[in-house]
Amino acid sequence: MLNDHDRRALEDIERHLASEDPALRERLTRQSRPFPTVLVLCACFYIAAPLAKLLFGWAGLEIAAASFAAAVVAVLVHRRRR
Repeated sequence: MLNDHDRRALEDIERHLASEDPALRERLTRQSRPFPTVLVLCACFYIAAPLAKLLFGWAGLEIAAASFAAAVVAVLVHRRRR
């Protein structure tokens, strides 16, 4: 637990940082965690990869892997821009 002096110093630092960077202020005040989109994509790929290989051969697996990689990159770029 912080004493009063340290708590005030921390609040001053947070207030200063929040005034300089509005995006940081939003991240500090947001309580909810983002939906685990990448984890869901990984689970879908884990299920779809053997099916794609079984039904469409190596070409199907390569297309599924490329689609998975593109989706992960799109999600990460979107998160970075927010």
